[in-house]
Amino acid sequence: MSGSQDDLKRVESLLVWAGMGKDAARTAAQTLLARYGSLAPLFEAAPEDLAETGLVTPNGAALLHLIPQIAAYTARDEASSVRRADTFQKAAKVLRPLFIGSQVEKNGILCLDGDGTVLFSGILQEGTVDETPFYLRHVLEALLRCRAQAAVLCHNHPSFSPKPSRDDIETTRVCLNALADLGIAMPDHIIFAGRQAVSIRESGLISEAEFCRGSLCEPLMRGWLGGGT
Repeated sequence: MSGSQDDLKRVESLLVWAGMGKDAARTAAQTLLARYGSLAPLFEAAPEDLAETGLVTPNGAALLHLIPQIAAYTARDEASSVRRADTFQKAAKVLRPLFIGSQVEKNGILCLDGDGTVLFSGILQEGTVDETPFYLRHVLEALLRCRAQAAVLCHNHPSFSPKPSRDDIETTRVCLNALADLGIAMPDHIIFAGRQAVSIRESGLISEAEFCRGSLCEPLMRGWLGGGT
């Protein structure tokens, strides 16, 4: 069964569970997925917006909207088991719960020691549906509080576009330069777009030389993209 058919069956089953007849649920599921494009934007839509479509009952809309919250709890449990985030994949696992279900853009940070041990992860700023302010001092304050030796920036795209923007690249460069001057490594800047986690470092939009300036946390930096889960 294709991914789209899997998604259709999932939505249909949820609507049936919420009290809709099977035929009505299937029609509603098809129309909703055509309208929202995929599961992530559908589940993250406001319940009132879903109810206004006339395709689902208030109970069905509320149930669909609960899915990201349930997913966030599961992701947090999985993230709590990661003590050492020394690869992109592990860092994404730790950071993903910060953004599940978010309908606005947020900036966050993962603070690490020199071997990738997790010291702190959290949101620094919240913005609107398409932008959020970036303040370098918030990054520095978080790093200094836990005496971190490495930092991973992160933010989400509520539009679900995985493509880094020009501002994303510029923000990454500003942080790379500022942190290098302080002796703090920056292995990556991760963008979360729906189910996708995108590494700006792996994208090649910023040279590897800029990321690996000097020999800061060299083992962590060297193994960042090649490591597994």
